[in-house]
Amino acid sequence: MNNFRMLNDLNNKQKEAVLEGINIPLLVLAGAGSGKTKALTYKIAYLIKEKNIHPSEIFAVTFTNKAAFEIRERITDLLGGHLYFPYLGTFHSVFLNILRLEGERINLSKNLVIFDDDDQEKIMKEIFKELNIDSSKFSPNAILSGISKAKSNYVFPSEYIANDFYEEIIQATYPLYQKRLKENNAMDFDDILFNSLYLLKNDIDFKNKFKNSLKYILVDEYQDTNNIQYNLIKEISCDNVCFVGDPDQNIYSWRGTNIQNILSFKKDFPNGRIIKLEQNYRSTKRILAASQSVIAQNRLRYEKKLWTENQVGHPVKLYQALDEVDEARYVVDKIKILKTNFSDYAVLYRTNAQSRVIEEYFVRDQIPYRIFGGLKFYQRKEIKDIVSYLRFIVNPNDTVALTRIINVPTRKIGATTLSRLQEQASLEGLSIGEYILNMKESLTPQVLSFVGIIEDLRKCLSSVNSELTPSEFIKYVVKKIDYEKYVLPEGDLGISRMENIYEFIGMALKYETITDLLFDISLVQKEEIEESSNVVTMMSIHQAKGLEFKNVFIIGMEENIFPHQRSFMDLEQMEEERRLCYVAMTRAKERLFLSFAQKRMLYGRYQDNPPSRFLSDIDPDHIDYDY
Repeated sequence: MNNFRMLNDLNNKQKEAVLEGINIPLLVLAGAGSGKTKALTYKIAYLIKEKNIHPSEIFAVTFTNKAAFEIRERITDLLGGHLYFPYLGTFHSVFLNILRLEGERINLSKNLVIFDDDDQEKIMKEIFKELNIDSSKFSPNAILSGISKAKSNYVFPSEYIANDFYEEIIQATYPLYQKRLKENNAMDFDDILFNSLYLLKNDIDFKNKFKNSLKYILVDEYQDTNNIQYNLIKEISCDNVCFVGDPDQNIYSWRGTNIQNILSFKKDFPNGRIIKLEQNYRSTKRILAASQSVIAQNRLRYEKKLWTENQVGHPVKLYQALDEVDEARYVVDKIKILKTNFSDYAVLYRTNAQSRVIEEYFVRDQIPYRIFGGLKFYQRKEIKDIVSYLRFIVNPNDTVALTRIINVPTRKIGATTLSRLQEQASLEGLSIGEYILNMKESLTPQVLSFVGIIEDLRKCLSSVNSELTPSEFIKYVVKKIDYEKYVLPEGDLGISRMENIYEFIGMALKYETITDLLFDISLVQKEEIEESSNVVTMMSIHQAKGLEFKNVFIIGMEENIFPHQRSFMDLEQMEEERRLCYVAMTRAKERLFLSFAQKRMLYGRYQDNPPSRFLSDIDPDHIDYDY
């Protein structure tokens, strides 16, 4: 033990996490910024160097390829050479390798391919045609999401029970979907874990052989495991197991993660030990204390008291804005006043629709920015769809807009029909738009239906008696094409799409004509500053986990926004919202800015929401009101 001099780089609790857990199950509760990855990689290096455990006898899984790569690189640095770890990686990569070697035991081919999202959607569309399912009423992706949820709960097609009409579609398509995958000698990503669990449950000889070949098991980000991942580890676990995680940072229940997996550690392993990593290396004392006062209100957690040797630092700044525009000005002004690198800043928000106003002010003030893990507002599919409708209504010669919207929502107008229309339009010397609006006798019923919608919208826009404002007209377009029905089957993504559209409707209130609105949109898109590494990062809070920035703005700290209104009737969802707040606050290293608005135009309407309950959770001693 004393020969492992690298332990001198660790604090006392990190050392305990490295040294303990041999022949006893161990849970390492790693608070935000507490050096979790460092402790985990030192533990693996210690097992190899001091306990003579071979890399092939270590099973270590995490959640992203980036995290797995970082763990490998750090171990290489510690031990001074590259080692081969067959069972170190993400859940999916490790179990895929196992299936490639042992899948024949459950009649899987060694040459299996993995179908991506596009491949899956193509199969589901074919199944829709076979079963005469109307894709305008049910999204293939939404049904695939339902099948994915069933697989994550280890539910076979024959066991799936429908409780409503939507689930009846899943029940009908799930068996055919699996049949098509088998015919293509393919699996989807969910099948990797599903088939791995099936292998372990149904081939006891293999399970015992594999389990006995392992001398140590480590699971990173244990709070983010779902039911099937939990059961996979349960099948192979022994006393030499170490879980690393933090229930206070469980924010992905909508992906199927189950916080009870980590909270039930003592129930699953009565003889297990819990070690808490509570020294924070990231944030100032004030930021840490403010964050702690928020998360302390939660019930579903292990008690932890994070502390730091960092400086006291600046108080958390709280700004009461008049509205969302004043809030955007505040963010811009603070960045200009502090005069540090743009890359030192992050703007975090609860919903993607909140980015639009900040984006517009960044463009106006020539502040470079990027949307992390997502698209800029006017690049989002739903916004491009509606803008394309507006462009074509105003200008029927806009072929680019037409080809985007003619089958959105789905009207069974495919590439073949479009190609034929292009040929016919060229023979007449017309654009496709002019052709379909003037040569109706040659059109298919599907194209005629689309033309009828466009004619109604054009008539509505040009009517002298029309009193619709641009905002009201966009709302009418969305309703006329039944766009909400088109996107809502996508679940949370569909809700997010509609939130962005309502935000677009609200933005249009400041315009007198649709033409003016389209002109300004084209300018904003053209003037977007070329990205470099020195940019302000904007992202939803869900995207921020695992990242850190010197200065963090959390905007929209209001009831119904953050916490989100969907959490009000469910205690566990409200606790997850509070965990989101904690994650957001602990991204900040030096300065933290919180803001709320007296009134806010969001989703196409003004809201007068009270300040977020999370603000009242913060100890007033750590807050400085910014005026």
